[in-house]
Amino acid sequence: MLLCWSRSANRHPRNHTKTPVIQYLTGLLLGTVFFYVMFCGFLLMVLGVQAVTMCDVGMMRGLFMVSARIMLGCFLVMACRMFVMLGRLGMMFCALFAHRI
Repeated sequence: MLLCWSRSANRHPRNHTKTPVIQYLTGLLLGTVFFYVMFCGFLLMVLGVQAVTMCDVGMMRGLFMVSARIMLGCFLVMACRMFVMLGRLGMMFCALFAHRI
């Protein structure tokens, strides 16, 4: 027998299930909100795009270089953390096998 020390254990269980109509309306409301948020974000992005003249294309190359440097930096940080984790794993195996002898 499972003992439960909370006050709610002495109460009668109530049926807290939602009716299908409420579930449908909740899903419809959440779906509408998600669609509206995504559509407005896409619309704002499209409206923010401007035409670029040929002399401004060089600026795009600079922006791509900045993003490439950020990606390379993130990769280096991830690789360093992976090497630290693998080093600690090796140390754990050595400690595990040393205690078994």
